[in-house]
Amino acid sequence: MKRIGLKGILMIGAVLFLGLGTIFGELIQVKFTGPGQVSQKQLGPLGTATLAPSGTIQGVANGTISFNATLLADSGDSLTNSALALWGRSIPGTWSATAGTFTGTGQNVVYHIPPADEGTYTIVYSATEGSRTFGSPPVYSVATKTAEATATLVVSTPRVTTVTIVPGTASLIVTGTQALTADIRSQMGNPMLDKVGTWSCLPVAGSFDPIVGSRTDFIAGTVAGTYEVTFTVTSVGTKTIVATATVTLLPTALAQIAISPSSATVNIEATQTFTAIGYDIYGNARTTGTCSFSLTGDVIGTIFPTSGTYTTYTGTAGGTAILWAISNGIQGSATMTGVVPPPYWGIIPTPQTAGTGFPVSLRIAGYNGVATLTATTGSIYPSTVTVVSGKWSGYATLTVTGSQTLIAISSTGAVAISNEFMVNPGPPKGLRAEGLPSVVIVGRPWQGTTTIIIIDICGNETKLLTAGALFFSLFPSYDGGQTWGAALGSLGENIVHHMNNKHPLAAGTSRVSFTGSNFVSKVSNIHLGDEAGKVCALGAFLDLP
Repeated sequence: MKRIGLKGILMIGAVLFLGLGTIFGELIQVKFTGPGQVSQKQLGPLGTATLAPSGTIQGVANGTISFNATLLADSGDSLTNSALALWGRSIPGTWSATAGTFTGTGQNVVYHIPPADEGTYTIVYSATEGSRTFGSPPVYSVATKTAEATATLVVSTPRVTTVTIVPGTASLIVTGTQALTADIRSQMGNPMLDKVGTWSCLPVAGSFDPIVGSRTDFIAGTVAGTYEVTFTVTSVGTKTIVATATVTLLPTALAQIAISPSSATVNIEATQTFTAIGYDIYGNARTTGTCSFSLTGDVIGTIFPTSGTYTTYTGTAGGTAILWAISNGIQGSATMTGVVPPPYWGIIPTPQTAGTGFPVSLRIAGYNGVATLTATTGSIYPSTVTVVSGKWSGYATLTVTGSQTLIAISSTGAVAISNEFMVNPGPPKGLRAEGLPSVVIVGRPWQGTTTIIIIDICGNETKLLTAGALFFSLFPSYDGGQTWGAALGSLGENIVHHMNNKHPLAAGTSRVSFTGSNFVSKVSNIHLGDEAGKVCALGAFLDLP
């Protein structure tokens, strides 16, 4: 076999290399862009062109759309201008449309839609590369090639679709100014700078300068509050679109203070709360800050607290005074009249019960000093009291039941007051017997009716609060001790010597009567107890003669 030298091997490799390059449609060549940089592959011939945006596009008359064209080699690689320039290549392109103009050159332009009626337009980008030979030494040649891309533009007349007021909310001092802008946009979302509308609001809210336009200055009125501002613009035909914004007008600095209520008539010991209210120069209500309260004129009452936004007045005497509220040098006032009401009694609780130590309150408005207490019936203790600041509270004793009139007279006699109330019997405290003979003759029968009455501590007849019983006990007689036959005939009981006898009583009972016969012994110790036979703490003992 004949040996192949190094030169032959190199020649065979070159042939294979060039053949493969031809097979893949391009000569694979590389070029280094500089020391240490990545090599750049030689790109193949022009293949196709694309547009962005592409397909069917929506637009509005007199609007604009940005287009970008991309060129691709027949291998699919992107033919960028920088890549082409590296190999000394240039592929110029042109833009065209059935109507409208372009701004810019090259592969990126802005298309200006004509201000015409609605219609359909075709956008075309066309790029042509002349014939050239690829490879070194020459491998293959490519004829002149043109790549073209198109897009369809559907144009409609722009119309107002959305309107927004900027800012949407604003706060400003009354009589202040706020700039407002109406952001008017078409159905494509594009600003419609040539459109104008009309600004409006309630007259009390303020005014606009100018009234017509997409921009205006809102001039606030003098009445504080929250108001709505509107902007109205025509869309298509007679159709209008309205946008709204909210403006809040705030009061200016504190200019005056009023006190509510502005006047009041207050009785002694009564109270009245007063509140300070602030206003600006235009009469808008606003906070006052911390006020200092004071009184001038007659000394007819007190106030508390003396600092804040309100105070409470308490009447102590008759006369006229002025209440002042001052904050940051601004002051306001209210007039108060103190009234002395007619004197009166206060009895706590009602109704009363006969006995000692129930509470009594005496009030003699505007009077201080000694007063004398009397009752129309019975007696009262204490009968002399000392009134301080028109009041006295203590405990009194009344012994007689029924309607009572308590009278209080000042030491000078200038003040005399009275109050009628009812005194009821107190709780059971004992027993009283009525109808007993004064003398019992030993051994001689006696017949008569005896009534046992339940009484309170003052001797007034009263009622049992709960059920109870009377208990009777017998002791030896004067003649040596005999028994009774029917001592309590009407009670249906026989009392036997030295035996206890019980007679039940219902709740609400105040007295019980019985008829006795054959009284030949002495009946002793009639007492009140409960139903179980236990002598109550309130029980009392009574000896019969």
